[in-house]
Amino acid sequence: MPHVNPALEPSYWEEAKQHLRRDSILARLMDDYPDSILRSHGDPFRTLVKAILGQQVSVASAQSLWNRLLALCPDDGLHPVPLLALEDEQLRLCGISRQKRLYLSHLSTFFLPSERRSIDYWNDCTDAEVMQHLTSIKGIGRWSAEMFLIFCVQRPDIFPVRDIGLQRALARYYGITAKPFDVERAELLAQSWQPYRTVALWYLWRALDPIEVQY
Repeated sequence: MPHVNPALEPSYWEEAKQHLRRDSILARLMDDYPDSILRSHGDPFRTLVKAILGQQVSVASAQSLWNRLLALCPDDGLHPVPLLALEDEQLRLCGISRQKRLYLSHLSTFFLPSERRSIDYWNDCTDAEVMQHLTSIKGIGRWSAEMFLIFCVQRPDIFPVRDIGLQRALARYYGITAKPFDVERAELLAQSWQPYRTVALWYLWRALDPIEVQY
């Protein structure tokens, strides 16, 4: 599996861009955002906390929840033990819903074994193994696990076809506007982007919002 060097670009990025330039739309988007790149901070637990907070809310709302949560853990940082030690009322006052508070508790318990908090543990897993491990945690569904594969371990060929941002970009730039969304057509389109669908996704996201989201 490709190994992450935190805060650096993936080793495959330039090769992927050359491959994707065969698509004229992606070529234009890459030229529009020449300095935009996917980076990982290499913290598996943090990535998944942010993914839970980001479920079904805007990017701005998710960032606000994240900032409030960080303020509750200023000394020890955001780790499973200090997060589990917080009172439910403290989390509620941060604006975190009851369901998400439950999900954060399950996530923290899963990550108590220290090896699971190491990026190396996840680098040694296949995409399918990562999905299997993470979706066994209550509150981590397919979308959250896909965000982990993209943002934390930077796998090159992830295509979260049910992501709302991706669907909006495909509607705008490729005319996939059917309601309900035509998943089959989207997956067929993306076949030509393999094995670098993550990179294609990144530039489609940037075309909707130039501000880079980090998980």
